[in-house]
Amino acid sequence: MEIIQRVFSSPELLEQPPVLVDIGAARHLPPDWRLIAPYSIGIAFDPDEREMDYIEEAGSAYRKLYVFKRLVAARPGKKKFYLTRSPACSSLLPPDTHKLKDWFFSDLFTVDRVVELEALDLPGVFKELSLNYLDWFKSDSQGADLRLFQSLGKKMASQVLVAEFEPGILDAYQGEDKMHGVMAFMEDLPFWLADLAVKGTPRLAKTTFAKEFGRFDEKIVNVLLKPSAFWGEMSYLNTFNHQEMQSRRRLLLGWVCASIKKHYGFALELAYTGKSLYGDPLFDALREESVRSIKRNRLKLPFYLLAKLYNRLVEKYF
Repeated sequence: MEIIQRVFSSPELLEQPPVLVDIGAARHLPPDWRLIAPYSIGIAFDPDEREMDYIEEAGSAYRKLYVFKRLVAARPGKKKFYLTRSPACSSLLPPDTHKLKDWFFSDLFTVDRVVELEALDLPGVFKELSLNYLDWFKSDSQGADLRLFQSLGKKMASQVLVAEFEPGILDAYQGEDKMHGVMAFMEDLPFWLADLAVKGTPRLAKTTFAKEFGRFDEKIVNVLLKPSAFWGEMSYLNTFNHQEMQSRRRLLLGWVCASIKKHYGFALELAYTGKSLYGDPLFDALREESVRSIKRNRLKLPFYLLAKLYNRLVEKYF
């Protein structure tokens, strides 16, 4: 997009490119970052006991991309790491097998082995890379998202533009950070909850299910059974109400981030704020782009009406 190129041609963003941190999915960096990757510094964590250093990946889609083949924790040092049957469920925290037993996906958390690995902390990584700011924080650390965000320190955490977490609602790990804890902590910081997608699994032990159903039914269990709320995907955006957040750089980048998250109304507000503070015609262009994005959503009206009709029919007959 031409407007994105104009934003990232700004001297402030050339001098201080966006810094993006992804914890827990280094092999598959967030799709939301594709648009800004060429202008950004990406920092990803991919635990691998065979590698004990970071690499700066050449030829990536990022301006710079650092992949740390290490664990990241709130505090550095040797940590136990629980390798589970599903790699996506491996964690620094032991699975809570007693509380998981009633849920369909409990076997994914079965511990295959426990290893001891050396963990890094985020402040240490930023010091090593000579960085003193962070724009986009994303963590799916299987139970430790909040403590990792808190480890940044209140000043750096408060100046993050986007913060994304995947905390539990119910218990999967012993001593895990829960959604209610994330919400309580973020209430005291200058953020608003932009997105919340509740995810889950059926509340039925797989052993009970197997007594009545076969392997094919197991593959379509999410069709057969309503999932229960078990964890959530949360996205917070900075309010930009504090004076230190109203620099030209942050307002420009904030507009880009809000637009990527499809919060075009908030992006429009940031464009107006930037124009009033700096009188820069670039903010006029951002305002016009936000208005166009909002108007394009008129095309969704037929689908919106069809969805409402479908939901009414489902409620009536099922």
